[in-house]
Amino acid sequence: MQITALSQLLAVRALLTPSVWTQGATARDKRGVTTTVRTEDGNVNPRAVRFCLYGALMHTYAKADRCGHGPAYEIVGELLLKRGYSRSDTPVFNDEAGRTLEDIHALLDEAIAQLQG
Repeated sequence: MQITALSQLLAVRALLTPSVWTQGATARDKRGVTTTVRTEDGNVNPRAVRFCLYGALMHTYAKADRCGHGPAYEIVGELLLKRGYSRSDTPVFNDEAGRTLEDIHALLDEAIAQLQG
């Protein structure tokens, strides 16, 4: 299945609701215990139900049967650079003290608007 940066960003934006977004872990299970986004064989981990921004990027890409974090990761990385972070600071940005889901949505909305031009 092909996934574009825009379709992935839209999927991440829809996925990250107050009951799904987390901090301090890439993914968590329904009890809040840290888990992996993927199983050892590379499939989507069915126990993972809560995600940070980075975990959501990985999860949406894994659902498209792809390894890695997907094309949206590069777009998000460019926006993080403009905010004084490195391209790979997605987890740092997500977990920063005082960070809110609204901040995450604002970043995603900016990335989506950039691609929709």
